[in-house]
Amino acid sequence: SHTYQGVAYVNVTDMQIAIGDTQEQALVAYQKVLATSGQQVAPEKRSDVQSVSEKVSRFAFVVKGTETVFYLRLEKVNKIFSGSEEVSPKLPLTVAGDVVTIKFVNSGEGVQPIVGFENYSIPVEESNLEKDLEAKVRVRQAEAAAESATRSARGEIENMSDEEVRKLMELKKSATPR
Repeated sequence: SHTYQGVAYVNVTDMQIAIGDTQEQALVAYQKVLATSGQQVAPEKRSDVQSVSEKVSRFAFVVKGTETVFYLRLEKVNKIFSGSEEVSPKLPLTVAGDVVTIKFVNSGEGVQPIVGFENYSIPVEESNLEKDLEAKVRVRQAEAAAESATRSARGEIENMSDEEVRKLMELKKSATPR
């Protein structure tokens, strides 16, 4: 069929796909994929996720098609953040005055898509399964960071002059316990 079905962003290097009903929704989904790619594939392409914690000063929502988009403004932060309930079930329950942490990929745009959200004013007990999953995600992220650092170091070594490699080997020999 030739009817419009949506928008997709595809990273052809590792075939990561993000889909949305609109270009904005697809972009937000793709930014989420980039932010979490350290958990699955291509950690060297992982975007720099930033985090900010502050009190909510304004909160509103807009219904766009079948999706509700929530907008937040934080005290002392000159950005507007947007996200859907897919980011967190606590997002629709948020009100002005709540203390939150927002994770986002700083794209430099006026409205920053939320890729992670925690509302400390709404305590919810995590199940053991959720705790285990969080621990596994942290371990995988640490492994991905270590793999990325190793690849980076190997790339630097590859670009070293012969003299720099000799000095590195001498340093390694002197550091090796006897």
